[in-house]
Amino acid sequence: GNSAVFVQLDFTTAFDRRCTDQDYEEWYPMFYNESCVLGASISYRRRKRTSICFNGEDFEHETFIKNCPCSITDYECDYCFVYSNELQHCVFACHDIPEEVAKIPQTPVNCSRYYLVPFGWRKIPGDICTEGIPKPQGVVTCVTSPIYPSISPIIPSRPFQFPLHVVIIIALSLSLIIFAFVICYLNREKIKSLVKGLASPSSQFKNDFQTVQLTEAEVSDAQDLHLLD
Repeated sequence: GNSAVFVQLDFTTAFDRRCTDQDYEEWYPMFYNESCVLGASISYRRRKRTSICFNGEDFEHETFIKNCPCSITDYECDYCFVYSNELQHCVFACHDIPEEVAKIPQTPVNCSRYYLVPFGWRKIPGDICTEGIPKPQGVVTCVTSPIYPSISPIIPSRPFQFPLHVVIIIALSLSLIIFAFVICYLNREKIKSLVKGLASPSSQFKNDFQTVQLTEAEVSDAQDLHLLD
């Protein structure tokens, strides 16, 4: 029927005392060896591992959030810009869109390959960093007309990676080869016996063939001696 069971556990006898301020510490979780994520450093107030005490019913888990100074990791390429591993910058890539090209400042007279513009980067949405480095400048390739570039925009290179299915096939093939080698090694005596057994009929056939040849030779000699007419 509609019944329920309540279980109450009392841990008061497991600890000798209630925790005090000296039993707590401020703990910073690390993400890839970085304490700042999206411009914020988050820490928590937790009990020390060496403290054997209980928190109490009125204990509140405190969270502290501090703004981090802005770094290059707090920014990303804006619309119509792509990141170039060669230049370590966001490069304009919408040369075939006249509306976007019209937003680009006039190409400098002495431009050789690239020039900087005051946009092309943006702060990552949700990032709350303050101060630090200012927003980087974007890079534009030198153009010969308002629309068509003199050189093609740089596309960020990516390291070559084997397809996952190729890696799986190679791994399975190597596993089968190793497994077959181990089986052959463990049964090497049986394999030797089998090989000897297969070789025996061939030797017997060779001996029989030699016997037949000797017999025909003897017949030929007998014919020459007119023993067989």
